[in-house]
Amino acid sequence: MGTKQASQIVWFRNDLRISDHQALDKALENCQPGQEVKALYVYDSEEQEWGHYQVGWLKRSLHALEISLQTLGVKLWVRHGDTTTEVLQFCQEHTAEGIYWHRRYLPKQQTLDKKIKEALNSITCESFSGYLCLEPWHILNKSGLPFKVFTPYWKTLQTKVHVEDFYLNKSHQLASKAHQSKPMQNTCMLEGIPDTWTDELKEKWEPGEVGAQNKLKNFIENWVQKYHISRDRPDWEGTSELSPHLRFGEVSPHRVWADVCANHLGEGVQVFLSELAWRDFGYYVIHHFPSVMDRSFKPAFDHMPWVYDVDKLTSWQQGQTGYPLVDAGMRQLQQTGWMHNRIRMLVASFLTKHLLMDWRHGLAWFKDYLLDHDPASNLSGWQWSAGCGVDAQPYFRIFNPTRQAEKFDPEGDYIEKYVPELKAIPGKLRKEPWSEPGVMRVGQVNYPQPIVEHKESRERALAALKSIQKSSE
Repeated sequence: MGTKQASQIVWFRNDLRISDHQALDKALENCQPGQEVKALYVYDSEEQEWGHYQVGWLKRSLHALEISLQTLGVKLWVRHGDTTTEVLQFCQEHTAEGIYWHRRYLPKQQTLDKKIKEALNSITCESFSGYLCLEPWHILNKSGLPFKVFTPYWKTLQTKVHVEDFYLNKSHQLASKAHQSKPMQNTCMLEGIPDTWTDELKEKWEPGEVGAQNKLKNFIENWVQKYHISRDRPDWEGTSELSPHLRFGEVSPHRVWADVCANHLGEGVQVFLSELAWRDFGYYVIHHFPSVMDRSFKPAFDHMPWVYDVDKLTSWQQGQTGYPLVDAGMRQLQQTGWMHNRIRMLVASFLTKHLLMDWRHGLAWFKDYLLDHDPASNLSGWQWSAGCGVDAQPYFRIFNPTRQAEKFDPEGDYIEKYVPELKAIPGKLRKEPWSEPGVMRVGQVNYPQPIVEHKESRERALAALKSIQKSSE
């Protein structure tokens, strides 16, 4: 009875692509005659890494990855269960000589990876960067301490990030191995992953590496040069919409950075690259200040007199607050799994300041419905909006929903798209339909009155801020 054929294992996580994939290339490079490269993904529902809508994206992205890997002669296995148990069993069953993966950065994920490396000490275990522009431990200020403000962090990152250092298919293993491609039976078990998608999601999004490449190409050709202007207009298609693809690793941030810089220069490019850096900054903060995973970065906010009102929270979640731009954003989220970033800031400000509700309620809701939900980005975004995070928006800066609509949706087109019951009302009145007596009755519009009044809510929020400032003195 012969011995089992040895294998090189690629452990896929949030890097569901075959291009610019150092772990995959390393496995192919180390694959000796008579060995096979095998790909593994572990679906561990207990990790709770993916939100409700994201699970449907994951299922489609894994299917696309399976097809891509087959062109390289590599099979994909999807195992279900405890991550540590499944990885160790898979390596044993397939006589692994080496296992390779891209790093993740949350504290629990790093602990898990260390545990698995220690358990697999008899085989080669190598991890690589592939999810961020720069590893979070590579940037410190002149005093050797981590940055707490984004702008100096961004300036320093620019001096350390160089396109010529990026891993962009530097090895030629993919090309040299591709000729070994042959028909193979499907081994990928996707039936255990729930399909959480709606018809609207299917119509808008194309999960997988090809979808990511199409989004990047369209953005570079049409929007990147004017991104510094278009990014603030929810009524335009002026953003890249790459964030879900980056979240699942269907395109690397290095590929995005390199391709954008190769085609254009100017203010639009610089602003877009700074947004990529904000994505890094979220993980940077968690790496250096892991307590933010469970509490506000600013300790005074632990004493914030948050209010919990289930009816108002439900109105916010369902886009029924009576403020059209807020409601348009919350409905866009449920319908498309995405929300324009300018509107994300508005709805977060509304929840934490107009309604005086704990930012964690918003954090949880966004996780359920955002296709691009990323633990670090979601956390930093909510703490920024609530005024309690690193380099946060001042708590006393409270967005006026009507003024925001006038500035960023001047014709009311975005509101009309997602709050269609206001379509019959003239564009200017869509921003504040209750302001003119009779307009709601004449138009026979079924739309709620505001659940709170802006001025009163602002004064209440400022009073709450003053109370925690006193308690921290």
